[in-house]
Amino acid sequence: MECWRFKVYGIVQGVNYRSSVFEAITTIAPKLCGHIKNLNDGTVEVFGVGSTADLKKLQVCCYTGSPISKVERVEITKLEEIPTGYDTFYIEKS
Repeated sequence: MECWRFKVYGIVQGVNYRSSVFEAITTIAPKLCGHIKNLNDGTVEVFGVGSTADLKKLQVCCYTGSPISKVERVEITKLEEIPTGYDTFYIEKS
């Protein structure tokens, strides 16, 4: 079990980015837990807890986004501590 944080830059707010990533990852990696949310600086944070294989799938989803989003770059941070309390993957309200 690992915990990765993704910070996604580009045109990723107001373009169905969060819902597209949510739908894709909950279909291909249903055991992955975490959240996706808009940040005040115009980026999107994606936080995932799961197996390395599922987190790599999440990474692909972060780069793919929605048909009208434009991902410029994704920063990935592998966290040392695995938080508790996640039992699903969800979209956090902005």
